[in-house]
Amino acid sequence: MAVFHQKLIDGFFVPSFYKQLLSRKLTLEDLESIDAKYHQSLKWIVENDIEDLELTFSVSYERFGQTEELDLKEKGSTLPVTNENKKEYVDLVVNWRLTQRTEEQMNSFKKGFFEFVHPEWISKFDNKELELVISGLSKIDVSDWQKNTDYRGYTLSLIHISE
Repeated sequence: MAVFHQKLIDGFFVPSFYKQLLSRKLTLEDLESIDAKYHQSLKWIVENDIEDLELTFSVSYERFGQTEELDLKEKGSTLPVTNENKKEYVDLVVNWRLTQRTEEQMNSFKKGFFEFVHPEWISKFDNKELELVISGLSKIDVSDWQKNTDYRGYTLSLIHISE
């Protein structure tokens, strides 16, 4: 409704939310703003030898106080993660963590959002541009603003108008 009525939302979603709204693929870097430690752990897996870790294509997580295990692919708990397939493992973990766990809620949000804003209208934006349209700027970089402003009939040496 805020976009439809041209109102900025005084709050921000995580960057990956905007990518999901645009149906763009999420990556390991998108996880950093949500869980920096988890991001670092997965990044370590990508950058290091993991043969001694005895990982499988499954994840353990807590749900309502109970630990559950989920196969990231068919028979994942029996498939070892190796240096050769660790990128696939990390991609599957990122997909599970950022997409699959919230898929129902995201689909409901999209359904409501797209009742007011046609998907084609936002399809040309990237996630940062969409964030700007919906929420405005969270931080204003004044020096960048000054460098990229076309001053016509004004120079910085002139007296500033303060009121």
